[in-house]
Amino acid sequence: MRYLVLFIAVAQLCCSSGTDKNNIHKRLSGDWFIIYPKEMLNNKRQEDVFTAAIQDSLVTLKGVKLITMQENGTFIQWDSTIMKGKWGTVDEKMVVVSGAGTGFENFKAEFSELEDDVPKLTEYLNVEGERIKIVWQLKKITSGKATALFDPKKNQWRNRPAKPESAKEMKQRLADMLGYYAIYFKLISEESTYFMPVRIMLPLKFYQHAIGMKEIDEQHRFNSLFYSAAQAHEAYTLLKETVNSSDYNFPDKDKNSFSLEYSMMLEKLAEEMVK
Repeated sequence: MRYLVLFIAVAQLCCSSGTDKNNIHKRLSGDWFIIYPKEMLNNKRQEDVFTAAIQDSLVTLKGVKLITMQENGTFIQWDSTIMKGKWGTVDEKMVVVSGAGTGFENFKAEFSELEDDVPKLTEYLNVEGERIKIVWQLKKITSGKATALFDPKKNQWRNRPAKPESAKEMKQRLADMLGYYAIYFKLISEESTYFMPVRIMLPLKFYQHAIGMKEIDEQHRFNSLFYSAAQAHEAYTLLKETVNSSDYNFPDKDKNSFSLEYSMMLEKLAEEMVK
């Protein structure tokens, strides 16, 4: 019932007229990269109950995710299959999100900001009787190659094709995926100290100075990107052949960041896929 109440409240906020839009709403409207959560533990009891498992769960839910908060109240999560929900603000302080997929089905946080006008959203968790403060750090994406990550045209590869594709069409779809994640890893290299393989829909393994292939089963998300299981298998074979035949030779100065190196590898794979 409380989820329904929250959804109705968000919908009412989103449907308000332009003159009712508050300052926070305008400032938060746009494309965002969620960098990391910072826990603010006040005592030994909170340190004891806030385990590594809880921290890992939080990062898995929202860390290094791409989101869009449109001024009309639409909330978009650009992860796996694109999820849309509603968002709004309350009393120049609270941000609420509803129905927007994993991590944002029922999200409520306080708005504040760090230095240089960078916003943060403070979420409170109830863990074993303790109210633990979690501060999410965000980066607004307004320019550069990273803007492509939020472009619907650049995300069309997420949509399952309506009919079987030729080998050439599948190669182009794979190249689009590889190019997308090349930009994503470049953003991570600039803004984050970690990345999460779970964010990547391609069946890839990331090693020190190398990329390899994962074995997948019929439940893997990669299969959902193609018309049929047979086509997904064919696409997997095409990707595997390209990965196995690639030779990476980058300057040593670019090997100081794994994320930057992965970005360059993925970009090269995208080019080789459609040669």
